[in-house]
Amino acid sequence: MRKILIFDPAGRQMRGHQYAISKSLTEDLSSHEITVVMHPHADPGAVFAPNVRRIGWPRTRSLREILFGSAKGPGAIAEREKRDRATLARIVADCGLGAGDIIIFHTATGARVRALCSVIADMPEDQRPSAHIRFLTLDQAMDGTGSEEGLRETGRIIKALPQAHAYSENIEMTQHFMAVYGFEDMRPWLIRMTDLQTGDVPEAGDPKAEYVVGFLASQRSEQGPDKLEAIILASADLVRRGEMPPTRFIVRTVPVPPIHRRRKHPVVNLSDDLDERLAGSGVTIERIEGSLSSDAYTTLVQRSHVLAAPYDGKAYWLRSTGLLIDGVNVGRPIVLTPGIAMGDWQDRLSAPRPETIDGFAQALADVANNYPRYAALAKAAREDMNTEMDTVLKDYLGLADHEVAQRNKPGAA
Repeated sequence: MRKILIFDPAGRQMRGHQYAISKSLTEDLSSHEITVVMHPHADPGAVFAPNVRRIGWPRTRSLREILFGSAKGPGAIAEREKRDRATLARIVADCGLGAGDIIIFHTATGARVRALCSVIADMPEDQRPSAHIRFLTLDQAMDGTGSEEGLRETGRIIKALPQAHAYSENIEMTQHFMAVYGFEDMRPWLIRMTDLQTGDVPEAGDPKAEYVVGFLASQRSEQGPDKLEAIILASADLVRRGEMPPTRFIVRTVPVPPIHRRRKHPVVNLSDDLDERLAGSGVTIERIEGSLSSDAYTTLVQRSHVLAAPYDGKAYWLRSTGLLIDGVNVGRPIVLTPGIAMGDWQDRLSAPRPETIDGFAQALADVANNYPRYAALAKAAREDMNTEMDTVLKDYLGLADHEVAQRNKPGAA
């Protein structure tokens, strides 16, 4: 039995993907002795199987950082890296990690990656665990500083440590890190995020009776909430003309504090009179308010015939969208705007990528009118993605077949 440390010190909430990724890894690797490191104030509901030990990342911030936020200058980053190194050394020692054991840092930040590699490098060479370091966004990799030289230094440190291996979530980020920041042998690594990706999945049903479109993103500004109403109205015109079946739009309307609307999240809510304007059109809106539990989110994805992601390609050119991954893994088509990462999976789905509002509505109609074709492509992509997820766990982590739970088979628990 190996010892596995899943390192996610920023993982705090049950919603979103960080906890879901950690939980999924514990289920895939359930035959091993696992420790998960989470945020010190992580949601008490973020639980794991009885064989998994959860510990909190210690409170290491200074009073100044707590009151005024973390500074981002080189000196401040170096000081945090020094503190993190001492904390990581204690955690690695407490877990008793050694040769053959595994550390997974699935939402990596530059300073903590450097600290982790330093801890491993200080161990006797024949007693070092392997470290598998997965970057999700360019901003996280740069510690929010925009420092390209800091990221290049992270790449050099990983390259110099034989036990360290670098990954990203998509091929676009992998190629960018290797071409621009000098990373070597970096590979894309998709990890399951929800139970959507295991066992049998219910069919969506005939879209001709009622076509269900899921706008299920969290409505951050870069996820296109300001486009939703226009897409819905353009779709209503198509339904009125008989070019699209009667359609139900499931829309998440996540309340956003006014201060965030002014700054980071300028969410445009649907007009109060939108339902009145849609009366008699054959289009209805089902609003889902507030945060969703994992089960509730799963239900909405499964109810949808197609998922819609009118995201900002400039924000997502290196970022994966969890909505695409979840869609693939329930065999549902997706319509996206151009320029979003994971182009290889979009190609497998033959996913429409329209550039205009009217084009987006027309793409939704095309999926409805050719649903057997798109559904078959999504189902095939689901099988491919699940196979790859199992394969990389074994190939990347050096595990034998019996060390990875076979959760992706039809009928699997």
